[in-house]
Amino acid sequence: MRKLLPTAGVLCALWAGTARADIIFSDVVIHGDMGTPSVFTMQSYPYVDSISFKFSDSLVGDDYAPRREAHATISFTAIADTNMLLSGRTLRVGSELLGSGVLSISDQVEDVFTPGEIGSYSVDLDATATMPHIGDTPFSRPTVEIRLTETITIRAPDEAGLDLAALGVITHRFQQIPVPEPTSLALFAATVAAFARRR
Repeated sequence: MRKLLPTAGVLCALWAGTARADIIFSDVVIHGDMGTPSVFTMQSYPYVDSISFKFSDSLVGDDYAPRREAHATISFTAIADTNMLLSGRTLRVGSELLGSGVLSISDQVEDVFTPGEIGSYSVDLDATATMPHIGDTPFSRPTVEIRLTETITIRAPDEAGLDLAALGVITHRFQQIPVPEPTSLALFAATVAAFARRR
């Protein structure tokens, strides 16, 4: 499943060089057996800086036997605002875990502008974990554009008592910093060129 999230107006603003602070999310690809999640962007007023995935068919465990494990892989591209750089990501996860229920998440962040991995994050959560889970991933270097790939597994082995696992909403919120002068024009030109190659 692929989704292109930016609107025509957002793209036009980027091409025209209008100063903004919205992050553009695109090229969303989702695979797995947790159903098709709802995908939406959110803002920390007044700018868009987050993308969220809401899962509605992820329950595994006693009440859903023999389904005791489910998987999903999410990937998407994030492009910084004009004259800004992406510098890090905050992950927020909502999940219901009972008994043996476990949620495992593994993220990789690739720099598209200057290829290479610039961040990673992994966590295993069980029924004792505080929800929502929040984790930060500072990037090893700021960049104009990233590709994030996230692997998710939920499982609830059959043990004594009630064993359930369900994934709710996952949100990725990105931090931006200003581009140090005089490189801003060069980075903006490279971003526009990247959009031109995709058309």
